[in-house]
Amino acid sequence: MPIRAAVRGAWPLLAVLLVTAVFHVHSVAAQLSNTHAVVKNWDVDSAQWIITAAPDASTVPKSRLPKRVAIIGAGPGGSSFAYQYSHLADLPADAQIDLFEAKNRVGGRVASEELVVPVLGDRTNVSLGTHDWGASIFVKENRNLVQWAAKFNLSSSKQGSSEADLGDLLVWNGTTISFAFDPSSVDGKTRAAWRYTTSPMATSREANAAAAALGKIYDDDHPAYTSIGDLARQLNLSPYLTVTAESYLRTGSRWYFVNDAFRREMVDGVTRANYGHSIDEVHALAALVGFVDGPVYSIDSGNQRIFEALIKNSKANVHLGTRITHIDFDETTSTYSLTTSTGAHKTGYDAVVLALPLDVYSSLHLPEGVHITAQPREYHHIHVTMVVGALHPDRGFTSTTANVFTLRTTPHIASIGRLHDLSSVAPGLGLFKVFSTVPLDDPTPSSQEITNLGYLFNRVDHIWRRQWYAYPIMVPTAPGAKDEEVYPEIVLHDAAPAHTVAGGLFYLNGMERLLSTMETQTIAATNLVRLLKQRAAYAAVAAAAGGSASVWKAAEAA
Repeated sequence: MPIRAAVRGAWPLLAVLLVTAVFHVHSVAAQLSNTHAVVKNWDVDSAQWIITAAPDASTVPKSRLPKRVAIIGAGPGGSSFAYQYSHLADLPADAQIDLFEAKNRVGGRVASEELVVPVLGDRTNVSLGTHDWGASIFVKENRNLVQWAAKFNLSSSKQGSSEADLGDLLVWNGTTISFAFDPSSVDGKTRAAWRYTTSPMATSREANAAAAALGKIYDDDHPAYTSIGDLARQLNLSPYLTVTAESYLRTGSRWYFVNDAFRREMVDGVTRANYGHSIDEVHALAALVGFVDGPVYSIDSGNQRIFEALIKNSKANVHLGTRITHIDFDETTSTYSLTTSTGAHKTGYDAVVLALPLDVYSSLHLPEGVHITAQPREYHHIHVTMVVGALHPDRGFTSTTANVFTLRTTPHIASIGRLHDLSSVAPGLGLFKVFSTVPLDDPTPSSQEITNLGYLFNRVDHIWRRQWYAYPIMVPTAPGAKDEEVYPEIVLHDAAPAHTVAGGLFYLNGMERLLSTMETQTIAATNLVRLLKQRAAYAAVAAAAGGSASVWKAAEAA
């Protein structure tokens, strides 16, 4: 029998089933105290209802939200999810949230440390304050971080206003200075204006336009998303993601001309400092975020304190020093179990949130049949060296040098910045932070190797070192690339075949491929909380329809 004839012959039975499903959907929607109108259209190709207006998730039956939730990773994403999920008004009173972190601290790649110098002048054990190894700044557009810093009474300072920040900004090619000026002086501003013309204004406008597009995600009525590619298109971010920053500023700028000197020296210099790569390697959004108008902040006691406060004020049970090696799914109970590196088992979780980069932690075993379809993405291996010392005058540095940007032709060194002015102890002495792509060797006098601290500094009193995989290299999206090849899915696995709970296995860190910042990780966490509430509302509808998978899929398609 031809397919069309078979469908036509089966139509009476299909009609009865569809009417039954519609009755269930409407009866449950009527029981929810707060719902939107549900508009349904039957899609013949997919044989599913397409619902164009979803149930309002603002009031969710408590029994539908996952009660036992495991979070793996206590960085910005995991800690902010723990906090936001803990404070859902609809969370069941007997809910249990367990947060597992392999390190013995929270914060993930946001690491703050008090630096103490054993000997400084005639003093011993001198504290130079708390400083961030990475993720050291945020801006006023980062609404979550700004809000939480205020909520938890964490004092912050504007970057660029301290004594250590005042001084010359140098553009360095590895041997000589290409350009130097004091951004705080009239003479310096005049010289920069002459060299760069209107380029700073043009770049800032482009950056503000990109920030405004991304800022729409904060709207209260912004729907939960399950596809990062769809989100990028919805926010009109695609023009920034499909080309290199260099190409965008050469040909795509909507405002003014950005001259070659500003692209090569300032935009490239800031991008190398922020993301360790030049503007011919990363997409436009990654470069533009460094030029958004407004003040730049950091928490005085370290940005790590934000995420410590989030966890402290959540309902999560925190398990530090606990590395998860396996995640398994029990089809009988529709729950997940975790295995730690010591062989301990944690069972009975309705939902598991992966808040760590799977590209780095590839040894984590996921449930059978769960695969990441996106292509692996290389993470930038960063080396940070903190030095109490004085920059070397033979390289063109002076006692007033505060910040050093490097050109793309400069090997290995991404940037040098002064964090603390110690010139009261000795001329030119300070605490400096050096970003590099390789480890820097202990100082050797008269060394001509750029990777030797003796090449950069003519005096070195103390050294601290850290290295880690900091962020994915944010390369432009290739033409014709499919979303599933570029961005990992957020919903990796659905927990309940009967769809009576909103549980599952979820991945937070896919957002990093679009833009890797502390704030975007918290945005991903906010979205997952919204998504769980939405799925819980859908689960209530599906459960009343007899656990119909088609109703659930139709709801998810909304």
